[in-house]
Amino acid sequence: MNFEELKPAIREFTDAANTKIDAAAARVKHLEDLRQKDTQQMEGLRAELNELCQKSVRRPGTTGTEAELNLETLLDESSGFKALKSKNTPKCSIALPPTFFSKAALTNTTSAVNAVVDALRLPGIVVPGQRRLTIRDLLPVLPVKEGSVEYVREVSFTNSATPVAEGALKPQSTPTLELMTAKMITIAHWAHASKQILDDVPQLQNYLDTRLRNGLQYAEELQLLMGSGSGDNVNGLYTQATAYAAPFTFASPTSIDMLRLAIGQIENSYYLASAIVLNPDDWTRIELIKKTDDAYLLANPKENGARVLWGVPVVTTAAMTIDKFLVGDFQTAAILFDRQEPTLDIAFTDQDDFVRNLCKLRVEERVGLAVTLPGALVKGDFGLMA
Repeated sequence: MNFEELKPAIREFTDAANTKIDAAAARVKHLEDLRQKDTQQMEGLRAELNELCQKSVRRPGTTGTEAELNLETLLDESSGFKALKSKNTPKCSIALPPTFFSKAALTNTTSAVNAVVDALRLPGIVVPGQRRLTIRDLLPVLPVKEGSVEYVREVSFTNSATPVAEGALKPQSTPTLELMTAKMITIAHWAHASKQILDDVPQLQNYLDTRLRNGLQYAEELQLLMGSGSGDNVNGLYTQATAYAAPFTFASPTSIDMLRLAIGQIENSYYLASAIVLNPDDWTRIELIKKTDDAYLLANPKENGARVLWGVPVVTTAAMTIDKFLVGDFQTAAILFDRQEPTLDIAFTDQDDFVRNLCKLRVEERVGLAVTLPGALVKGDFGLMA
């Protein structure tokens, strides 16, 4: 087949293709026209909506800048206000448009300039030093759901075990037991903050959360260590510990000597000392002890030495009274019960807070302590020794 014979077929194909291209172009133009029309309609609707918003805050019969803003209209249109009037809700919120309040013109005063020109502000909030917390880490912790925990501990034991002849009466040993109760106590405190600051400075909420939680744990550590056990206080580790008693007369014992004897007292009660608890000042006094050549006995000022005495770790806390010490097998001697972990609550409840736009931040926890084996703890007093 030659070219002349193909011409009619080529012409027919070309015409069909051109027809489809023209139809597609017409369709694209139609869609573009519709888009422009829709855009114009949207702009018109937006303008009408803005006009309606302006009218909603004007009294009837007034226009422009002379209009008096109309709260009555906003209240009538508020579903929340209607619910409040019908006593279906104790409070409501109404969004006021930006044009509701008139704005006074800025004047050339120092306050106006300061309001316009922002000061440089460093990020975050500068927080003072916080006490290192250590006592909780010494104890086994057990979550509970009860308000108190009962346990039976042995007070004394008369061991009458002895070799017995065949057919003879066996001797009786006599344990003395007592039922103890570890009650869950609540430790809590709260602080005021303004709603605006919580909204405008997100770091503040985290700051108060951290600060309040640390304050709570500070009180917890004091309770765990020195709680009196009376009223709403924990019966603390030091309070229930066995008194230090030197097994032999020791001429002019030092602090280091007394701690070694306390470790021996723990071992004679069939326990193994896991920590020595001291006030930071007492540990400093021990570290500063010098030999006759003025070299430090325990520490090298050039190094960060381990806090260890007689192979037992030394734990320092400001919760321990100066000049006193506690040595113990803490994992064996006691159990800490967590009834409620530290919880942060934020509320706008009081009438005065509502009026002043204030909120209350409360942090609280519930804990209990069971000293099951007081013999595994030894407490003493250095008596202002070196």
